[in-house]
Amino acid sequence: MRYYFIQPLINSFFNGALVLVPLLFVAHLFKLQFPVINKATLVQAVNCTLLLGAVLYVLVVPIEFFISYYYGGEYEQYTMVNRLFSSFWIDFLILVIFPNVLLPQILWVKKFRQKIISSVIIVSIWLFLYLLTDLFATHRGWYIVIGLTWFYYLKQALIYTAIVGAMYFILARKRVLR
Repeated sequence: MRYYFIQPLINSFFNGALVLVPLLFVAHLFKLQFPVINKATLVQAVNCTLLLGAVLYVLVVPIEFFISYYYGGEYEQYTMVNRLFSSFWIDFLILVIFPNVLLPQILWVKKFRQKIISSVIIVSIWLFLYLLTDLFATHRGWYIVIGLTWFYYLKQALIYTAIVGAMYFILARKRVLR
């Protein structure tokens, strides 16, 4: 993708949620209490960042298609047309649009945004689709993830931690002011 600032930000939303949501779910199952952190506010902060990532993704995908089609080479134009209008449109819909755009939209409802189970469902579908596509379809192993990309994932983790932390403090302050 051409958006060197916004795309790592969106990826950090989704990849950070893949790590933090299972940890929060385990803390919820074992009824762990954190002395400093309010768990309900943290869950709401994670769900709000998921929703923000989905909204940003909705904004970036059409721009990326437009730029790829009109400013790219012939191969890139063919790829974009093939992705949208050939027999691959259902794959694009199921593997990209549904989990990253449509599924997080349930978090607009306040009742779902405050529950950990809604983010667990979203992350479970992401993990299922990841296993379905990356591990089984392309015959790649886990060694691809462990390779030289550790700095990229560390950068994404720092971005996600900063955004969730800011969202947590905003929501915690909002709860105190009520």
